[in-house]
Amino acid sequence: WLSLELCDAVTKGNDFLGYKTNKCSALYFDFETGKKVRQNRLRKLTKIVGNRADTFYIVDKAHRMKEGFEEQIEHYMQMDPDIGVVIVDVFTKIVKPKPKEVADYEYYYDLISKLNDISRKYHLSIILVCHDRKTVDPSDPFANILGSTALQGATDQMMVMFKTRNYNDVVTHISVKGRTIDGIIDMDAQMKEGLWVRAENVAAIRKCEEYKKSAIYEGVKQIVAKNNRWRGKCSQFVQDCEEIGIELNLPLDKSGKTDFRPIGKAFQDEDFRTMLLDEKIN
Repeated sequence: WLSLELCDAVTKGNDFLGYKTNKCSALYFDFETGKKVRQNRLRKLTKIVGNRADTFYIVDKAHRMKEGFEEQIEHYMQMDPDIGVVIVDVFTKIVKPKPKEVADYEYYYDLISKLNDISRKYHLSIILVCHDRKTVDPSDPFANILGSTALQGATDQMMVMFKTRNYNDVVTHISVKGRTIDGIIDMDAQMKEGLWVRAENVAAIRKCEEYKKSAIYEGVKQIVAKNNRWRGKCSQFVQDCEEIGIELNLPLDKSGKTDFRPIGKAFQDEDFRTMLLDEKIN
């Protein structure tokens, strides 16, 4: 899905995961999903983003590296010099078995170096999709990449995806690092209405949804609607809510008195205040 959406975005010049794209043609080598699954996904994607661009090329058969794959990319570049993104899904499908006498690192480093040469020759972004390990180490997500360490040593950038939890939602965490990136780019993403979107604000959104179900929110909303503005202490807020028939059901503290902390916590919460401002509740 992510590869299809990325290709669709760049061929139309649309944003992708919150980032601007440079409009160009895209070449997608899909060896993973099979024709039936791919067509089903494309149909669903078309309903959301429109028809696939004529400059979005999909190939499901290719030679392996050192057996014609490099020449295949060259052929497509001659056919359409505007190709700016090439995705290989998955990389292992174009790799010949390693000769026993050649070191693992040396073999894979040489393969990726050849792709780097093509990338620089034609000013391409070549994306190699790889599998990762079943056991995820969130503290070092790049160690989860399955295969030789040459995959990390020879590539210019790396992007790792793994499932995690953002507030109450299971989301996909994405980490990106590389030679041209300062530090590490971290983001959460999730499928929403058939598209991958940034999910950085999932926690805030879910928290605000819970607030909207609360008596505190309803009290603020009705008091401001009645008086245009409101200012006062928590005890005054409780009294004003009672006057308009809203029961806050606040807990009691250890001494048996009303515990106003839930109100104070909400009023001091930046997400709660932002939500009120967005809804023009002051």
